[in-house]
Amino acid sequence: MRRLLAIIVFLLVSSPAISQPYGNEWIDYSQAYYKFPITQTGIYRISFSDLQNAGVPLVGQDPRKFQIIGRGKQQYLYIAGESDGSFDAGDYIEFYAKSNDGYLDSLVYINPTDITNPFHSLFSDTAYYFLTVSSSTSNYRFTIETDLSFANFNSAPFVWSDVIQDYPSGYFLGPTNAYGVTDPDYVSGEGWIETTNPFGVGASVTKALATPNVANGPNAIMKAAIVGLSKDGHSLRIVLPNSTQLDTSWNGALAAKFSLSIPSSSLGPTSNFTFLGLSNAYATSNNKKAVSYIWLRYPKQSNGGGASNIRFLVEDNPSQSKYRIDFTFSLCL
Repeated sequence: MRRLLAIIVFLLVSSPAISQPYGNEWIDYSQAYYKFPITQTGIYRISFSDLQNAGVPLVGQDPRKFQIIGRGKQQYLYIAGESDGSFDAGDYIEFYAKSNDGYLDSLVYINPTDITNPFHSLFSDTAYYFLTVSSSTSNYRFTIETDLSFANFNSAPFVWSDVIQDYPSGYFLGPTNAYGVTDPDYVSGEGWIETTNPFGVGASVTKALATPNVANGPNAIMKAAIVGLSKDGHSLRIVLPNSTQLDTSWNGALAAKFSLSIPSSSLGPTSNFTFLGLSNAYATSNNKKAVSYIWLRYPKQSNGGGASNIRFLVEDNPSQSKYRIDFTFSLCL
């Protein structure tokens, strides 16, 4: 009800002179769009028969004109068999798609950077992508690599690996006024948190992140959000895997966000991050805090282990246009 009231008030006071982007500027209303859901991040294939069974008209369609739109942007595609200008049985589309997170939800906050947990949507776990046929044959396509002279390129010393733990066990409504009423707007502190494990003064929470095959490379980066669950003052100690301790304080039921550089040499197969509630002159008996998320990016050896799939990023290499990544895998027979 408070959201509805806020929307009605906004409509009453809004001026027609204010022009804001709606996020649908990518739509060409002369084209038809076929909508499909994405619930997991990964590489997808759409076959000729998939489209045919979905009732998409394929006769006379030039696949070089195909586009897929996701998150408001045209996506890069690989289309097998598109060079002949005809989409036939055996042809298919491949592309990379991301499941929904908080990237768009941030826009409902007064300040988009105040979104508490950017890794978990406030509304839905499903993202929608759209297939369309444009009037142009110059659309986004992956560049096919045909150079097999691997020995001519230096081997990358590491890849970047992201580890994300978010804790959407409960929804925190954020700060309240003197009457216990929450703000009708989305503000700092509101969002998904670990309500099952809040911690107060003198208590701590330790989060273990899996960080296998750490490489000798640049510092890792850790980002986290801790939400104060009461109006009083909050003091927090963060203990990093190398035992470094960092203390910080803030007031109110708000989200405190951190971005810290950590020597990669301090990480092990499992890396622990501890959050300890400290006392201060403004802390009351109601003083509680909760973890919203931890994100860690660290340099990793190009070792796939026994994983069925891995996701990684590569370091920019300005010294040469290409370099290779040598992967090691453990096979289970």
